[in-house]
Amino acid sequence: DGASVKRALAGRDPIFACRIWQRRAFNPHRGLEGGGGMGKVAIDRMLLDAVAHYGAGRAMEAGTLCGDILSADPDHIPALHLSAVIAFVTDRAAEGAVLLNRVFSLDPQHGPAFGTLGDALAVKGEHEGAVAAFQRGVMLRPKDAGLHIKLGVALCDLSRFDEAEAAFRRAIALDGGLTR
Repeated sequence: DGASVKRALAGRDPIFACRIWQRRAFNPHRGLEGGGGMGKVAIDRMLLDAVAHYGAGRAMEAGTLCGDILSADPDHIPALHLSAVIAFVTDRAAEGAVLLNRVFSLDPQHGPAFGTLGDALAVKGEHEGAVAAFQRGVMLRPKDAGLHIKLGVALCDLSRFDEAEAAFRRAIALDGGLTR
């Protein structure tokens, strides 16, 4: 803040003062409204960064950014959902379940969260529950080929091969590139 810069300048450390000012002025996640809080643009940018970190295998960094977003906006559904995913893949299933329940309490129709729920149930060996979650996700997002594939795999786990074949065929019809 400005007081830190003034203190650094009073101590005749202009390099330190410059670094403080640069961090303050050029923080890519700082809100654009001029105050200390985060605006929608900053939160959206942080979420994109979190997704990029997660996609690159840096779950810890993604989780930190999601935590920052949730500090500013505790009801931010995409950050809650990504936080749940991160919790599940880092062996914190109980925390993931709490976060996913929060997503559903805010948006009971959040299709991607049903995919996450299905994945978590499948990992636990709860295949019937996984199928139900994927079916709900497919109902909410009928053009999501990835959800159809997950449903097909879950149906295979239950030896429901005819239904699985139908789910796989729907996925291929939605995305012909899946056959490559």
